[in-house]
Amino acid sequence: MARINYGAIAKALLDNVEREPNVRAADATVELNASYRDTGQRPSIVVFETRRSAVPLQDIAAGSRQRYRVTWEIWVATFSADSFADAASHRDELIGHIEVALMNNRNLDGLLPAKNLILEGGEFRGGPGAESGYVAEGSIVCSAEVTATT
Repeated sequence: MARINYGAIAKALLDNVEREPNVRAADATVELNASYRDTGQRPSIVVFETRRSAVPLQDIAAGSRQRYRVTWEIWVATFSADSFADAASHRDELIGHIEVALMNNRNLDGLLPAKNLILEGGEFRGGPGAESGYVAEGSIVCSAEVTATT
């Protein structure tokens, strides 16, 4: 099968996030597949490759084509010395900026066909920080269909 360059797609997601002016203005740390680390008061954004699965009802193509749904998660963590509400407000703002950037580039600069990047929601968590203050985390789950061919 022709190789699907999953790494290039993940890197394109990362690049899309890094180029977002509001992410740069927030002085966020942006990384790919990194383990969480305390960045002090700087927001942290990490893109993770999470899953690939065969798409149901494959086309009949004499075994020469395979479609996959690939999923990534973009985790955003923000910090506040004052309150969880403050940390959550900053998290929500960054998530909103990232979502708009992804919606405006659903083909990831031509890597994905037919603008098929789908934003699927995500989850929230947070509370008191490890040493002091508060941390608010949230994810953006996104997926796309890719095809391998012989």
